[in-house]
Amino acid sequence: MTDLKPGGLSVKLVQKYLHNRKEYKMEETVRESVENEESSVDVLIDPDMVSEERVEELKAKYPDNDIYAVPIAGEVWIYRDIRRPEYYKLKNDPIAAQPEAFEEMIVKLCVLYPESIDFEKGKAGVPAVLADLIFLSSGFEPAAPPVKL
Repeated sequence: MTDLKPGGLSVKLVQKYLHNRKEYKMEETVRESVENEESSVDVLIDPDMVSEERVEELKAKYPDNDIYAVPIAGEVWIYRDIRRPEYYKLKNDPIAAQPEAFEEMIVKLCVLYPESIDFEKGKAGVPAVLADLIFLSSGFEPAAPPVKL
C-alpha cells in the first residue's frame, strides 16, 4: 500500500523505516528494560542526575503515557511513548517526509530527559536508537511473531 497524503508519509515508507534497520541489533537487556514495566529505574538513573521526585512529576505530567529510562552511548535517556494523535500530527508535517527528520521530530517530542537535545553535537546513532525504542514502546512491533494459520 502506498497511500500518500499531501505532506505525509506513505505507509510503505513508515514500514520500511520500522523494519529495514537490520544494522541495528538491540541488546537483550535493553529490550527487556523497554518491555518490562517493572524494570528498575534505580539501576539506570543516577539520583544526582534525575531525582525520584522528578520521575514522579513526569509520570504525573503524562498520565496517559508510559515512561521509560534507557542508557545509550554512556548517557541515561528518559522518554515516553507516542500516542496516535501525536503520531499523525508529526507524520503529516511536510518535514517528516525525510526519515531522519521524522526520527528527530519523534525524539524531540518524546524525550523527557535530558531536557535539551543538540543533534549536531551528539553521537550520530542516538536519535535513531531513541526513535526505535519510542516506536517499540508505542506498539509499532508485535509482542510475538505472527503465526501462519
